[in-house]
Parts: sequence; structure tokens; C-alpha cells
Amino acid sequence: MLTLILLFSWISFIEVSQATAGERIVVPIHALERHNIVRYWIPVKIGAKTVEAILDTGSTGLHVIGETVSNQDYAPTGQQMRYSYSNGQTILGDVATAQVSFADTAETKTIPIDIIRDLTCNQTVKRCLMPLDKRLEDPGQLLGKENYQAIIGASMPSLSFKAAAPNPLISFGDAWIIRLPRSGENEGELIINPTSDEVAGFVRFPAGQGPNEGGGRDNPLPGCLTIESSRKQYCGPIVLDTGNPQILVIAPEQFHAWRPGTKVAMSFDDGSNPSLKASFSVGNGMTDSTRLAVGPFPNFHQPPTRVLVGVEVYKHFSVLYDYKNGQIGLKRL
Repeated sequence: MLTLILLFSWISFIEVSQATAGERIVVPIHALERHNIVRYWIPVKIGAKTVEAILDTGSTGLHVIGETVSNQDYAPTGQQMRYSYSNGQTILGDVATAQVSFADTAETKTIPIDIIRDLTCNQTVKRCLMPLDKRLEDPGQLLGKENYQAIIGASMPSLSFKAAAPNPLISFGDAWIIRLPRSGENEGELIINPTSDEVAGFVRFPAGQGPNEGGGRDNPLPGCLTIESSRKQYCGPIVLDTGNPQILVIAPEQFHAWRPGTKVAMSFDDGSNPSLKASFSVGNGMTDSTRLAVGPFPNFHQPPTRVLVGVEVYKHFSVLYDYKNGQIGLKRL
């Protein structure tokens, strides 16, 4: 759900065993449009309950609305959690452990998860989406009243990054591929522990380079957006995020949105790999994944220039997350 800001409110961290390459697991990724926004979700089993979890590569951890699972599905740890997103929404709750599995696989891991009890506003964010003095009675509003029951934050943390409820995928494998469903497809794929044939052909970049490399949670890649007509470029860390439905350029310019229909090229290049490029036309709706807005965006506490390409990059590339080697790979669809 956009790039996140972590607020640590716990004292100790739960140790999570790091998996070596194990069972290949294929999890279906479903697309569903509501309120003119396409969200992507996967089935996740928590204890005895299977929930629909929004797949968000701009955050980390498995966050579950407390009312959707029973007390028998998890074990409390006694730790509390507070987790804020860059739009100001902040989830409050408890850290627990639970048996988690994906799709119909028999492989189950006992991992930390966050149980959401409440939703409020981060007072340091100027444009929070909720009044500061009012908490929502229904934590489900975090998910846009879309009846989703959880968020699975699937960004790839740096090896040194610690969180009470880390990305659950790292407990199942040391690499995964995300291929979102394309137009006309019923579903895409999340492949955990892909085969050597499946990882072949990806152009790889070091993950976690840029202003957020301390946590590695945004996984920015080197690249540029280029306005094709004027050749104007916005270069800097490019952030991939399935939870962000539009493209934002964080730059010291007066806020403006590029005209619908403007042709834009998106390129990735670290100087050691062949440049990868994809083109798109700027959209015209506030919820269009190709709407391109530029400005200071104070919520992101920048400079330097950053390019949040949101979900658009996944429409052109399969994305490989190689946790073991600290790399992100792109391969044209």
C-alpha cells in the first residue's frame, strides 16, 4: 500500500528461521477491480482459516484483521505492534505466531504475523486520509471496504533488516517470482522456490540501492522515466510496488500531473547490465495505474528524486526476488 514507514513499538524481535531452497510452491494471484482500482490478492491459510490477502510489494509482513480469524488460529506473543503507511494510515494490534501456508500446498510454517485491532492516523503525516482525532471502528476500512481480510507485505528486506512480523515468503524459500495476471487472464502466479529454468533470462540488479537501503524494504532499482516528446528525464531509484495504483515522481518541482496520452519510457540501467525499457501512455484518471504526477509529496520526506512506478512495471515484466543473493530481476513478459 504505497511505500511504508515502519514505527517500531516492540522491544524484542522474534527469530524467524530462514528457509533454504525447498518445495516449489505456485500460488495463484487474482485481480479484482473495485472502485476503479485493480487490487491483486492471493489465498493465504492462517491456522484453519483461508483468507484473501492483498499482495503488496511495497510493505513487509502478514497483517490480518483480527475479526477474520479465531483465537485458535494463532498464538499471542504479548507484543504490541504499530505500523504506518506513507498515506498516514496506521494499523495497531498484536504480534502473534501462526501456522501459515499458501494455496493448496502441504508445506506449513509457524511464523510471526500481525493481528490488526485498530486503525488510526500517523500524526507526522500532513495529509492523512482520516481525521487525527478519530479512530475507525472497523479496521477493515484499511483495505478500502473491499472485503479483503489481510495484507501480505512481500517486499524483499535486506539481510540485516529485522521486524517482528517479516515478509512470510522468506520462511518458505530464498527466491520468488511475481507475475501479475495480464489483461484477459484469470490469474497470475507467485512462484516460491522457482526452478533454474524459471529464473533463467532475468536481468538482475542489486536490491535495496537508494535512500531506503537501510531497510531494503522498497527495493529501489536504478533507472529513469523519460517523457518521449521533450526527452525530459526523472532519474533516481525506481520503486516497484503492487500496492500503489499510480505513478509518482518525488522531485523538488511544483506539483503537476502530465497530460493524459503523453508517451513515457521507463528504463532500468545500472551501468553493468543491458538497459531494459518499456513504454506506456499516461492515463487520465486518479485511479489509473499510468497516471503520472510530479511534485515534492511531503509524506515521503524527500529529496532526493525518487520514482514510484507502482504496479505499472509488473504489467511489462515478471519480477524475480532473489533473497539469498540480494538481487531483483526483470524479464519481459
